[in-house]
Amino acid sequence: MSMSHAFTRRLAVSAIAVLLGACSTTASVRHIEKPQEPLKIEGLHVAFLQPTFRFDTTDPRFSNARVDEQLDELRQAVLEHVPAGMAPAGIETRARSFALDEDGRPPTTLNTWLKTEQKTNWHLLTVVPSGAHVNCSGGICNLKTNVMLEIRAPYSMSRRWAVELTESAMTSDLSMSTQGASNHYAREMVKALLADVRGPKSP
Repeated sequence: MSMSHAFTRRLAVSAIAVLLGACSTTASVRHIEKPQEPLKIEGLHVAFLQPTFRFDTTDPRFSNARVDEQLDELRQAVLEHVPAGMAPAGIETRARSFALDEDGRPPTTLNTWLKTEQKTNWHLLTVVPSGAHVNCSGGICNLKTNVMLEIRAPYSMSRRWAVELTESAMTSDLSMSTQGASNHYAREMVKALLADVRGPKSP
């Protein structure tokens, strides 16, 4: 089953989730793989791997076009705020986005980019929206996603660190645009990263 079909089924079954009364704007973090000592990193290739989410609904407040728009806002937020958040730790970054294919696989252009960059001692950070639901409050519906972050080692590409973040539903209740909510979520990703990695300028 393709990624888009899988998400169509998941979203169709769950329909529109109405989430009210959230008490925090902090994203929850679940470690999947964590090194015993903080991971020392000199540089990061940051790759936002963009899936296609589709869902079946007759709700007039939301559409697949709106899903695409808000996913693109998240992409922009990651490409801007993750590199900016790594800079104070002295971690150099290069960031790009790539579209996943229908089966959820990264394109060959990702490997081409890594080879072209020639930063062979840099780690690879992939950022992948890994789940989705629609959060409706009043007359507005917004896309909410989980995000999988993975750091892979230079050369071997073995996984060294991995977490899954769940976006707080509370961001929909803040006085901010959907782009502002995505920016906030990206900064939460930076917090999760800096909790477990160290750069040349880290304390």
